[in-house]
Amino acid sequence: MNTKQNQHTPGPWHVMPDGDGLPLTIDSDVHYVAEAKYKPAGGYRLNGDVYLETAKANARLIAAAPDLLDVVKRYVANIPEADQFAHDTGECPATGDDTSECLLCAARAALNKAGVQS
Repeated sequence: MNTKQNQHTPGPWHVMPDGDGLPLTIDSDVHYVAEAKYKPAGGYRLNGDVYLETAKANARLIAAAPDLLDVVKRYVANIPEADQFAHDTGECPATGDDTSECLLCAARAALNKAGVQS
């Protein structure tokens, strides 16, 4: 098992006010986490306020990541063991092959995307 799993910077994370410009900085109580920038695909020009508002929305979502991760982990941990086991067979007992409609399948997929075993 990977002992480095889920070694992200501990939360809470905060969007730091950076004047009116980009990039926006996301920090924790410990140190710098990331920057949020926005440049539209295709290189077309938009009003600077659109860039800034999109970057702010991205920064808020990034800053919420540790809280969201904690909620998803607690949700999966509170699913009864029998239901967890039923999902381990490879087919969702609730929806069959279409796992996109199953909340447990979606939660597990999000944890896997974050590098957390569920």
